[in-house]
Amino acid sequence: MIDNVLAGLHERLLEAWSSETTADPDGYADPDATKSYGQCAVTALVIQNRLGGQLMRTTADGVSHYFNLLPDGTTVDLTRDQFPVTARFTEVEARTRDYVLSHPETRRRYHRLIRRLHGISVQEQRVRVLRDREFEALAGSQA
Repeated sequence: MIDNVLAGLHERLLEAWSSETTADPDGYADPDATKSYGQCAVTALVIQNRLGGQLMRTTADGVSHYFNLLPDGTTVDLTRDQFPVTARFTEVEARTRDYVLSHPETRRRYHRLIRRLHGISVQEQRVRVLRDREFEALAGSQA
């Protein structure tokens, strides 16, 4: 079940991540940057909202990076792909939600990401309603 939740969440995050939610808008504009570039802290907060667990901070080749440790011990890192496969992760430690959100810029980016995710959910719901109405109209005309 967690795999299905994560897959759906990852799909929505891919749509929601933007230059407004990244820690490094200039780097995000680089054509070689991944969609997840600079999105780790805000993404880890979103995952914690949905699945609980701990926020974990590490250093990836000297760059601060966040991921999740779920209550069952599963590690979740939906932004790992922003680093090369050979990246070295060191200095792993748990961070509190309050600590991560104590940084004004991170808090701003997190709220933007939540709004973007909510907007995607609302848009998906509207599309479903329109499809249902079209189906009902089609079914009614064939009766």
